[in-house]
Amino acid sequence: MNQFINEKMQANNHLLEATSSQTQDFYFRFLADSQHIDTQTNIYTYLRSMYGAWKHRKYFDKIENYCIFIGCGRTGHSLVGACLDTHPDMVISDELGAVKYINKHSYSKGQIYYLILKGAQVHAQAGKTVAGYSYAVPNQ
Repeated sequence: MNQFINEKMQANNHLLEATSSQTQDFYFRFLADSQHIDTQTNIYTYLRSMYGAWKHRKYFDKIENYCIFIGCGRTGHSLVGACLDTHPDMVISDELGAVKYINKHSYSKGQIYYLILKGAQVHAQAGKTVAGYSYAVPNQ
């Protein structure tokens, strides 16, 4: 286990003692996932998001709020995100894993916004289907 995860575990051990084993497992997997990005994918994603951030900067400069859902699976995040994404002034992507881009690789706000935008577009093109469930909202 790497040093980052060990430090986080020690710092939050007193908080985790009172939680369920499922929550503890989620927390440790979340820390591990936030540290891992495939190097080849990361280079491509970094360059693509840098260009996207530059290309869409006039839109991204106007963003006032950022929303991120963090939690265990099967708790309704996808449904809430799909409902919010139907609003014409909102863009919510599903399963981006933004923390790893912010935490480990220091992506800029513009790069994160671009990844959210592209993730939402890909999700919409796929019919907003996740694990066999459709989160599509008609006429949106």
